[in-house]
Amino acid sequence: MKASVLFEHGGPEKLTLSEVDEPTVLEGETLIRVGAAGVEPGLDIKTRQDGGGWPIDLPHILGASMAGTVMRSVGEGALAEGTRVAVAPVISCGVCRFCRTGRDNSCQSRRFMGINRPGGYAEYCAVPSRNLIPIADSTSFAVAAGASVSYSTAWHSVVSRARVSPADTVFVVGSSGSVGIAAAQAAALFGARVILGGRDRRKVAPLAAEVGAAGIVDTAGDIPAQLAQLAPEGVDLVVDTVGPATWASSVAVLNPEGRLVCVGGSSGGEVGLTLRDVYRKNVSLFFSTSSPFEQLKLVYRLIDEGKLAPKVYAEYPLADAAAAHAAMVEQKHVGKVVIVPEGA
Repeated sequence: MKASVLFEHGGPEKLTLSEVDEPTVLEGETLIRVGAAGVEPGLDIKTRQDGGGWPIDLPHILGASMAGTVMRSVGEGALAEGTRVAVAPVISCGVCRFCRTGRDNSCQSRRFMGINRPGGYAEYCAVPSRNLIPIADSTSFAVAAGASVSYSTAWHSVVSRARVSPADTVFVVGSSGSVGIAAAQAAALFGARVILGGRDRRKVAPLAAEVGAAGIVDTAGDIPAQLAQLAPEGVDLVVDTVGPATWASSVAVLNPEGRLVCVGGSSGGEVGLTLRDVYRKNVSLFFSTSSPFEQLKLVYRLIDEGKLAPKVYAEYPLADAAAAHAAMVEQKHVGKVVIVPEGA
């Protein structure tokens, strides 16, 4: 089969279209024909660059998020051949205390597709059968692949951790990215008043119209001053996907008993914090990644029903995986960049 293989870390050009053996399907696994694989900024881009802090055995096939068609299954959890499925990216043990209490995204032995085992940048991929989620015919593989990481992270952060409500004014920082889009849609679905933040108003405007946003903040400008105009009553919840570049403002604009949920650090990995700025206002800080499997199943049900709408910016053939990565690095996209194997 054909796959885009990473033989050494470095730039996008390190992804090489190669002929490799079809995966061996073990007990409890399913072989899927990959319909599409999302390009993830952390799990794919950073891993390609320098390993991203993961112990990567090269050569390696990236691709944490994917969707496709069941070809054959072995053992327990088998789905019928031809079933259209999305693949949960988190591989959990199923027996630790986190897994037993429905918090498998914090599994003590947590692993990831495309990191700890070959991923979706290939024509076929072997995945744990219990990671499969059937999707409706109306949901494209590109949309499904684009949702497994970003929408699970956003839903768990906004709904489960920060407990968004209709009483909240929510400020989403980095709202042209796939997690930001998902966070804005989730907050709007719960009836919150949403304000979007981004560096390019033109990129954010379509989402603002979709979720009925109260306004758009230019995050390259004076964020608190702009929010004072749009939300004089203050902000109850900030969803920050950017990190150091916006962290101080994200903390400063919170109301007493406000919540800040951080779901990424596209501008870097370290932030500063003055404790009195948070404890004097009874502020809560949350940090979140991925979601429990049952929440991801709910997310896909809402996507199938049209209540959540992942955005696909561009589709690249498997042979052009390097170009897909380059497009992500340029940061001109709104939503998800996906890779589609030939014939999928």
